[in-house]
Amino acid sequence: MNKILGKLSIIVLIIILLVSIFANIISPYDPNFQDKENRLSGFTQEHKLGTDPLGRDMLSRVIYGGRSSILIGVLATLVSMTIGSGMGIISGYFGGRLDKFITSITNIFQALPQMAFTIAIAGVLGPGIKNLILALVISSWAGFSRIVRAEVLKVKEEPYIEAMVYLGSSDLSIILFHIIPNIMPNIIILLTTRIGRSLLSIAALSFLGLGVQPPNPDWSVMINDARLYYRSYPYLIVVPGFSIFITILSINTLGDYLRDIFDIRSEEII
Repeated sequence: MNKILGKLSIIVLIIILLVSIFANIISPYDPNFQDKENRLSGFTQEHKLGTDPLGRDMLSRVIYGGRSSILIGVLATLVSMTIGSGMGIISGYFGGRLDKFITSITNIFQALPQMAFTIAIAGVLGPGIKNLILALVISSWAGFSRIVRAEVLKVKEEPYIEAMVYLGSSDLSIILFHIIPNIMPNIIILLTTRIGRSLLSIAALSFLGLGVQPPNPDWSVMINDARLYYRSYPYLIVVPGFSIFITILSINTLGDYLRDIFDIRSEEII
């Protein structure tokens, strides 16, 4: 069942990515075009998913809406992974005072509630995509550092690593060609699950007005714009909300699928 769901999640994510990339070709309308004569039209032949309070086509905005959220989520997670993994590798491999210093900083960041911390940083920095990415990176790098450090400590104790040290291999060579390849599966799984968290954080921040700003056709912005109309026109929230839900669900399912794959491979090697 996990294998089927995993493959299905890959298909769904590929479709979402392709639709987002080729939005300008697929979209039936300009996402910001206002047809004021057809405001809140509901599902019609001309507007398959209806229109919003400004008469903008919901289908077009949903098609374009994945661009900013996915791009920001992936970019912020990659930067967090790079910083956190680098800190974790240095901390776990070299140990000593450097390890204690990095671990202390990591523990401080880990002790803070991530969502509240992200909102606080975004509130101080102000709205905007660059500040949103910075807020996500500052609040999430420590999670990568802690987990990567633990994995490095495990690999570091392996006999072949000790043999490489005795043979005179440089620290850089050991890290690049032996430590990183062995912890890479765990980093990939962690990266996948953290992208889903980033998308959820982006949705929350954009909803609060601290992320992507209107009139950009972002899923979270669409939900924020629909707050006053959700009772009379629930599709205004359901359509972008379902888009966020299915994307995050697919990413998390893919993470579980990758975890199963790497576990099977490691058992075969053993």
